[in-house]
Amino acid sequence: MTGSPSKSSTGRKYFYYHCNHCKKERFSAKKVNTVFESILDDFQFTKESKVLYKEILKSLSGTSQKNTLRKRKKLDKELASANQRIENLEDLLVDGTITPKVYGKTLNRYTKQRDQITANINALNTSDSEYMGLVENAFHHLENFKQTYLNSPLAHKQKLISSIFPEKIEFDGKKCRTIRINDFLRYILQIDKELPENKKGQISKNMSLSRLVESPRIELGSKQATKELSTRLVFI
Repeated sequence: MTGSPSKSSTGRKYFYYHCNHCKKERFSAKKVNTVFESILDDFQFTKESKVLYKEILKSLSGTSQKNTLRKRKKLDKELASANQRIENLEDLLVDGTITPKVYGKTLNRYTKQRDQITANINALNTSDSEYMGLVENAFHHLENFKQTYLNSPLAHKQKLISSIFPEKIEFDGKKCRTIRINDFLRYILQIDKELPENKKGQISKNMSLSRLVESPRIELGSKQATKELSTRLVFI
């Protein structure tokens, strides 16, 4: 469909979506948008699905707590070793084993190594903190999906729509229909869902899925879908 305005006899403009295929059907833009926004209203996430969403984001980012802890322990060990070398160097100077010139040159080298290790530790802490901030930001947008969409500029709305609906969307005047929605979103929306329509894969009373295309490798398919959708949410 293509959007365009139509001017009334009073000069007031009304906006419509026109069918590019038959060139005859047209629907009020307000009606189409209202139906579409009602679909977003039905994107309700259970407590369990929210926890799963966070865990998947952590997994996809490669910044799991275990990996972060391992890196931090390694850096802490390197920092302790660098400090010990500086202490040993001071003892060598006091004992007269090395000259002040050698001490100064060596101390400068050890100090640079220690400063670099400290910088790496700070960067790791900052990176972990910033990432968790991005996750929380994406999580907030996920909880307030419709409001996120309404508050986004046009370009972001288009990206969100394309990441949610990888196929074309049809509108028959009452409901929307599409082949499928973002696989990850569909999986996570159906966690603990008990409504009959959700057992059939439907996620909204105003959206019908004409057929479900199950990925032969759900794990891979859902990861790719998660990356796409989460990237949109994280940077909004």
